[in-house]
Amino acid sequence: MADNFNEFAEYGLRSMAQRLGLHPPLGAPARVTVALEMAPALDQQVAIPVGTSFSTASSETEARQTFTTLSDSLLQSASLVTAGILPAVWSPAAEGGASLTPLAQGLTVDTDGCILLVLSRPLSDMTCALTLPLQPRGSFEALRWEAWQRERWVPCGTGTGLALAPQAPRFDVPVPGSHTACTVPATGKLPEQQGVGLLRCLPAPGSTLPLAAGKVSLQVRGTVTAVQGELIPDEQLGRSDGSAGQSFPLGHRISTAYRRPTLEVVLGTRTQVWTMVDSFADSTATDRHFMVDPAANRIRFSPDPHRGGLPPADSLLRIPLYHSGGGAAGNVASGTITILDHPRPEITAVTNPQAATGGTDPQPSTWYGAFLTATDSAATALEVERLATGAGLGIATAHCLPARPDDTVPTVRLYLLPTAQPDSLGRLSHAQLQPSAETQAAVRGRIGPHLPAGTHLEFLPFPLTEVCATVTIRARPWASPQECQDLARSAGAALHRYFCPLPGAGPHSRGWPVGRSADTGDIYQALGDLANMDAVESPAFQTPGGSASAVTVDRHGLLYSGHHTVTCLDYNGERAATFTG
Repeated sequence: MADNFNEFAEYGLRSMAQRLGLHPPLGAPARVTVALEMAPALDQQVAIPVGTSFSTASSETEARQTFTTLSDSLLQSASLVTAGILPAVWSPAAEGGASLTPLAQGLTVDTDGCILLVLSRPLSDMTCALTLPLQPRGSFEALRWEAWQRERWVPCGTGTGLALAPQAPRFDVPVPGSHTACTVPATGKLPEQQGVGLLRCLPAPGSTLPLAAGKVSLQVRGTVTAVQGELIPDEQLGRSDGSAGQSFPLGHRISTAYRRPTLEVVLGTRTQVWTMVDSFADSTATDRHFMVDPAANRIRFSPDPHRGGLPPADSLLRIPLYHSGGGAAGNVASGTITILDHPRPEITAVTNPQAATGGTDPQPSTWYGAFLTATDSAATALEVERLATGAGLGIATAHCLPARPDDTVPTVRLYLLPTAQPDSLGRLSHAQLQPSAETQAAVRGRIGPHLPAGTHLEFLPFPLTEVCATVTIRARPWASPQECQDLARSAGAALHRYFCPLPGAGPHSRGWPVGRSADTGDIYQALGDLANMDAVESPAFQTPGGSASAVTVDRHGLLYSGHHTVTCLDYNGERAATFTG
């Protein structure tokens, strides 16, 4: 069979592989965080329904890539009611009022004062792009931003000052999810305000904030998660004949990695909702279960009437909504998703702050030959890994460990790394990289039937090592202050993308290789293509034992990106910007 492999037609290979229980790895869709900029002075909730789509612009060399939301989201937008100076000890819950001093040129916010911003509503989990009338000199990284939560002030996420001389600096302030509405008592000429949200900016300890001419401006942004591809609504599959083992083709290539479809069985005026399962092994005769065969792109019902119910004869079968799409082309760079496919007046702009990750192409028919020509031991490990990653169950990487000499029963030990979506800075938490119990159960149902009888299957989390890099970069002679800020941010994003275990990122866009350690040469490689950069200096890693030139990874482990610190110098060697995150 191996000798004549190349003589088989494609359909023959597929048929033969299915009989052997082999399934080629399927393509997986990329995921991305999309930032939506609200219209100025908009004071309302903005619903982002399931199926909202965003796209990249097409070009002569690259096709348009579409990303779609798979769940409903509700974003907030607010207008700025007022802003002024108050003592730092003031709070809405404090007894006794304080006079709000309007912002004006020549005033100074003392070290025991703050700038209070009164918003028309709280902005939980949104980002406020705020321009403050501060003197555009010095560094603003040490400013403290806080939001009012019920009875106390809580820190916001890191606010980044963008010094744009001679304009006022702009700050991107992530508002915590605990931001709550409150009532502000009358302060000076400001009447009582109900249901408002409060933010405040405090000087760094021991410093002051001199005010310049200008006014406060507010731009609100929110984020949603979108997945490469589109949602296919209300597809009719056909009518059941009541027999066991029926299957029905789908009109579009289905993906179940991030959305598991339901199926409706309609007979007369009655509609039954059927549930997708990964195996009929635990189903009973009364369970309304079906399976999706992504490789054949078909819906299948149980071949055994005792393990899974059967749709009644002449009933109409339809899928209300399912997801279609995927491929490595979806791993688009940051800032390339700029089109809201159906424009709305509430949203003025969209973009992706970080690159999309996780998109993989389906394997070609030559994949079958890998099994036919491989040795038994290699084929077993390779088959288990490819079954895990190719089943459309949200597994990014699988790694099969060698058998142990002391195993009393045949045991397959498998490391699983789930797909995950980085945050707005490109980071992944340790918890995101742990497979859930549901994911492990689904993979078990997919792999179990293909293992020899009596084989024990054990799942293990990857040994993960956090990488925290510190580096100084030097900008080119013509780089402006704004370009230095952008360069520092781009360097931080490049480090997060490089030290990433997920497909679509990593040194060769296939995720960080299993067992590979990192050294300072990787920092140079990660930052090699940045615009406006002249040189990379003093690369190092921060470890529990201090600064180091390398990070050692377990031979079966992976690394993931932690917090990086990038210091950007102008061409004269003066510090121009810092990125930490």
